[in-house]
Amino acid sequence: MEFADYKSLVFALVKPPAKITQARRLKNKAEYAALLNEATTKNLLVYYAEALVKDGREYAKQPWRLDSDSMPNVNVVEQPQEQTEPVGLKCPFCGKKMSSTSGITLHVKSKHPDKLDEHLQIS
Repeated sequence: MEFADYKSLVFALVKPPAKITQARRLKNKAEYAALLNEATTKNLLVYYAEALVKDGREYAKQPWRLDSDSMPNVNVVEQPQEQTEPVGLKCPFCGKKMSSTSGITLHVKSKHPDKLDEHLQIS
């Protein structure tokens, strides 16, 4: 990716999913090429943001942007999304499915009032 002014940006090397390993300012295209090379060898992503100076301190202006040149460096393995039924969200007395534990308690109170104490001891 070409940048008009490397000195006005701050670059960060990020280990996916979100661990920043280092951040630095660059002076020219040669330093940027070296940064991309380092990202490639260490399997990291490069993010960049505008650098600001306030009260003598340096800050990165939000948002951070992903440098698309570093994206092929990372091997992304997609995990299959399994649809599983929530465990334990059924009435222990009649088997009716609930979407929350508070829903089970309300159900037991209204449909099985004689077993409420037993349900409260279980949960």
